[in-house]
Amino acid sequence: MRGSKIVSVINKPERITLSKKQLLWHYSVVFFFLIVPFANLWSLVEYYVLDSYNGVLEAKELFLITFGFVILAGAFFLLQRNRLKFREFDLSYTSDAFDRALKKTSEELKWKIIEKQKGYVRAYRDWERSASWGELITIKRGDGRVLINSICNPEAMFISAISYGWNKKNIRTFIGNLSSQSANADVTSVDK
Repeated sequence: MRGSKIVSVINKPERITLSKKQLLWHYSVVFFFLIVPFANLWSLVEYYVLDSYNGVLEAKELFLITFGFVILAGAFFLLQRNRLKFREFDLSYTSDAFDRALKKTSEELKWKIIEKQKGYVRAYRDWERSASWGELITIKRGDGRVLINSICNPEAMFISAISYGWNKKNIRTFIGNLSSQSANADVTSVDK
């Protein structure tokens, strides 16, 4: 349905591309949760192989703690992997409406456009005294659809797995602006 103001969201397995360094930082929270299992692994080697374990925990307790942290690491891996997916919006818009929506959103949310090509935009939103350390926003556009992703800044100084709502706000604001710019374009073209 061309010209429709309804925006439908479809989850797709397409993911954003990050450099190796960005990927490592994006998944670093997983490595953080693996510190305890690796430390416990050494204690288990001391307990079962070297027979030199002096710790206060029994082997069963070490296994339970290790298992808990491995489960947490696995859950965060899946969460971080899922965050790399684009969200697809089926929406009718013009190139001008897209550019106006991008400009308006950049002004509202203080995005810094770092790369803009035909059909592709990448922007950052810096920290600026919010709880989030900033986000990386990636937008791909095509015929009647927009793919958008917002993740915690993979180049921030500190590990961040929580955006405090900014990732959703980045997506919601841009799509709302694009939707309203497209509606304005439709109204203007009817008047002519």
